Amino acid sequence: MKVNFGTFYNSFFYNILEKLCPWNLNFRAQLGKIVVGFLNPKKNMIPQIGVRRIGQVAIVDVKGSFTGTWALREKAELTYQLTGEEERNVILNLRQLESLDTLGARTILECIPEGRKVGLLGGNQGVIELMSRVNSRNRFHFFEDEVEAISAFGEAFLEGTPPQERRKSPRLRTALPLQFSYWDEGYQIQFHAVVTNLNEQGLYAEYIDLDDSEQSLRLLHPYDLKTLRLRLSLPHGNVVEVESRVVHRTLDGDQVGIGIAFEKIGAKEQTLIRRFLKR
Repeated sequence: MKVNFGTFYNSFFYNILEKLCPWNLNFRAQLGKIVVGFLNPKKNMIPQIGVRRIGQVAIVDVKGSFTGTWALREKAELTYQLTGEEERNVILNLRQLESLDTLGARTILECIPEGRKVGLLGGNQGVIELMSRVNSRNRFHFFEDEVEAISAFGEAFLEGTPPQERRKSPRLRTALPLQFSYWDEGYQIQFHAVVTNLNEQGLYAEYIDLDDSEQSLRLLHPYDLKTLRLRLSLPHGNVVEVESRVVHRTLDGDQVGIGIAFEKIGAKEQTLIRRFLKR
């Protein structure tokens, strides 16, 4: 499960909910979404389009409602984001799309340029079904999760200038699926990311899903000293599970990067990482 405080996180309403419901983090989050949606019904209807980058992969986020005349109004902007970027690899992230109709789905399809490798990271089942109907010429691929996206784009995530970090040993540029979580008031808060740098002491990861990126910025801070339970997927089915903590963050527009240091790591897991780094 994911807990997302949304736009009400620092708001007057969240402060009230925190006092009324101090025992249940998830309940506060869900109730807060309802309150904000009720008070700002038009805000969720307006399409919002943004772009983030990991290496040579452009992640185009579409939020709000992409229906009817709203879809036609934003067609030029979406076309620009999908064709105006230097990256030839594009992930179209529709996980925060509130609603989509047939006109909106066809508009998205028309915006996808020829010659680009485009993958669609869909949200609710209705969005996926509509996009499947209009994808008769296989203009894009569907990704069920971040793992499939990482597998499809591979080394394209690695191209470009790596972030500057303080490090005790050299890091290897990678593209590995990562899951990590921590517990808060009895609830497990989960994140998914792609590891773009790895060494024996820790890693640097970036988020494909905007929800994870926004949630990380709010909930994970180096000074909090939260213990993270990390699950790193290596090639050949090898999995490393280790306790870790956040040591630093980077912010580039909406894109968040996170540096994680290993705290408790077993001898077997350490050997797996060492072998991978020396391959």
